[in-house]
Amino acid sequence: RGPTYNDLSMNPSEPSVASPPLSSPPAGGRVVQNALDLSPEEWEKLAIKAGGKAYHGKNAFRWALGRGARSFQDMTDLPAALRQTLALSWTLDYPEIKADQVSADGRARKLLLGLADGAEIEAVVLKSKGPEPADEDDEEEGPATRSRRRVTLCVSSQVGCPVACPFCATGLMGLRRSLSPGEILGQVLLARHGLNEPLNHVVLM
Repeated sequence: RGPTYNDLSMNPSEPSVASPPLSSPPAGGRVVQNALDLSPEEWEKLAIKAGGKAYHGKNAFRWALGRGARSFQDMTDLPAALRQTLALSWTLDYPEIKADQVSADGRARKLLLGLADGAEIEAVVLKSKGPEPADEDDEEEGPATRSRRRVTLCVSSQVGCPVACPFCATGLMGLRRSLSPGEILGQVLLARHGLNEPLNHVVLM
């Protein structure tokens, strides 16, 4: 069993990890939206609306989620004109890292994250002490996956919490709002691609 969130022994001497700043609206007052909020089908429609083809949307989706692209300009197999058009009104924003603490044994990492509207949430990476048997429903196959170290990311799904447990600081905030799909997905992409954590499990908080 890995460490739990409430009994983490954090090492305050661990340095914070820098994160790219949240995107600002481009000149001209255009409304900028986070493309991570879109479903795969919406990515295809987005590409068509921007003058491309449906398969361009599929490729862009793979770039953003599979490769962790942070800019449309990184998507080198898309037409240059399409990349420029998408970048005018869409971003690929991750939450901003406000604080990054690692436990003394290195098995837990707690992130304080800032969202575009100024709200703050937390995400936690938990690592098992050693290899553990793979889950029965694990889609991966092969001897290497039958016994491996579990690396779990606990992601926030809300700002605040409606339960209001008296021992929990988050609960005392009350529920402020639910997170968008892109704000939840951004936590996973930040940990996997931005911080290079080898995640194999995700838990929603």
